[in-house]
Amino acid sequence: MNALGYSGMACLVVGAAGIASGQLRTHHFSGFVGAEFGFFAVDDLRRHNYLWALIDAAASAYFAWHWWKGGGGDDTKGRLREWGRKFQGVRRTAPSVA
Repeated sequence: MNALGYSGMACLVVGAAGIASGQLRTHHFSGFVGAEFGFFAVDDLRRHNYLWALIDAAASAYFAWHWWKGGGGDDTKGRLREWGRKFQGVRRTAPSVA
Protein backbone atom coordinates (compact mmCIF):
# COMPACT_ATOMS: atom_id res chain seq x y z
CA MET A 1 0.00 0.00 0.00
CA ASN A 2 1.31 3.44 -0.86
CA ALA A 3 0.84 6.91 0.65
CA LEU A 4 -2.55 7.44 -1.05
CA GLY A 5 -3.85 4.19 0.38
CA TYR A 6 -2.60 5.05 3.85
CA SER A 7 -4.14 8.53 3.58
CA GLY A 8 -7.48 7.01 2.65
CA MET A 9 -7.35 4.54 5.51
CA ALA A 10 -6.38 7.34 7.91
CA CYS A 11 -9.50 9.29 6.86
CA LEU A 12 -11.63 6.24 7.60
CA VAL A 13 -10.00 5.64 11.00
CA VAL A 14 -10.36 9.28 12.04
CA GLY A 15 -13.99 9.36 10.94
CA ALA A 16 -14.81 6.08 12.70
CA ALA A 17 -13.13 7.27 15.88
CA GLY A 18 -15.11 10.51 15.73
CA ILE A 19 -18.39 8.64 15.32
CA ALA A 20 -17.52 6.17 18.10
CA SER A 21 -16.63 8.97 20.52
CA GLY A 22 -19.70 11.02 19.62
CA GLN A 23 -17.65 13.96 18.37
CA LEU A 24 -18.83 13.73 14.75
CA ARG A 25 -22.25 13.64 13.19
CA THR A 26 -23.01 11.32 10.29
CA HIS A 27 -22.61 13.94 7.59
CA HIS A 28 -19.14 14.79 8.90
CA PHE A 29 -18.29 11.09 8.78
CA SER A 30 -19.52 11.10 5.19
CA GLY A 31 -17.01 13.86 4.46
CA PHE A 32 -14.17 11.70 5.75
CA VAL A 33 -15.39 8.68 3.78
CA GLY A 34 -15.72 10.83 0.66
CA ALA A 35 -12.11 11.95 1.07
CA GLU A 36 -11.08 8.32 1.57
CA PHE A 37 -12.71 7.23 -1.67
CA GLY A 38 -11.15 10.23 -3.41
CA PHE A 39 -7.68 9.09 -2.36
CA PHE A 40 -8.48 5.55 -3.49
CA ALA A 41 -9.74 6.81 -6.86
CA VAL A 42 -6.50 8.70 -7.50
CA ASP A 43 -4.50 5.63 -6.49
CA ASP A 44 -6.53 3.41 -8.81
CA LEU A 45 -6.00 5.84 -11.69
CA ARG A 46 -2.29 5.78 -11.01
CA ARG A 47 -2.33 1.98 -11.13
CA HIS A 48 -4.50 1.95 -14.31
CA ASN A 49 -7.41 0.21 -12.54
CA TYR A 50 -10.02 2.24 -14.38
CA LEU A 51 -13.08 0.30 -13.26
CA TRP A 52 -12.18 0.67 -9.58
CA ALA A 53 -11.26 4.30 -10.15
CA LEU A 54 -14.75 4.88 -11.56
CA ILE A 55 -16.39 3.07 -8.64
CA ASP A 56 -14.30 4.97 -6.08
CA ALA A 57 -14.99 8.31 -7.80
CA ALA A 58 -18.74 7.62 -7.78
CA ALA A 59 -18.62 6.68 -4.09
CA SER A 60 -16.57 9.79 -3.33
CA ALA A 61 -19.11 11.97 -5.15
CA TYR A 62 -22.01 10.35 -3.25
CA PHE A 63 -20.42 10.82 0.15
CA ALA A 64 -19.36 14.38 -0.71
CA TRP A 65 -22.97 15.11 -1.69
CA HIS A 66 -24.19 13.61 1.60
CA TRP A 67 -21.71 15.77 3.50
CA TRP A 68 -22.75 18.90 1.56
CA LYS A 69 -26.50 18.30 1.99
CA GLY A 70 -26.07 17.51 5.68
CA GLY A 71 -24.75 20.98 6.39
CA GLY A 72 -21.06 20.18 6.16
CA GLY A 73 -20.53 22.81 3.51
CA ASP A 74 -22.44 25.65 5.17
CA ASP A 75 -19.35 27.82 5.57
CA THR A 76 -18.39 27.14 1.97
CA LYS A 77 -21.92 27.88 0.79
CA GLY A 78 -21.86 31.18 2.64
CA ARG A 79 -18.52 32.18 1.15
CA LEU A 80 -19.74 31.31 -2.35
CA ARG A 81 -22.92 33.38 -1.87
CA GLU A 82 -20.92 36.32 -0.55
CA TRP A 83 -18.52 36.07 -3.49
CA GLY A 84 -21.43 35.79 -5.93
CA ARG A 85 -23.08 38.97 -4.60
CA LYS A 86 -20.13 41.00 -5.82
CA PHE A 87 -21.00 40.23 -9.42
CA GLN A 88 -23.83 42.05 -11.14
CA GLY A 89 -25.12 41.48 -14.61
CA VAL A 90 -24.51 44.15 -17.20
CA ARG A 91 -26.90 44.52 -20.06
CA ARG A 92 -25.04 44.82 -23.31
CA THR A 93 -26.49 45.48 -26.71
CA ALA A 94 -25.18 44.00 -29.86
CA PRO A 95 -22.94 46.28 -31.88
CA SER A 96 -24.79 47.93 -34.71
CA VAL A 97 -23.18 48.48 -38.05
CA ALA A 98 -24.12 51.82 -39.66
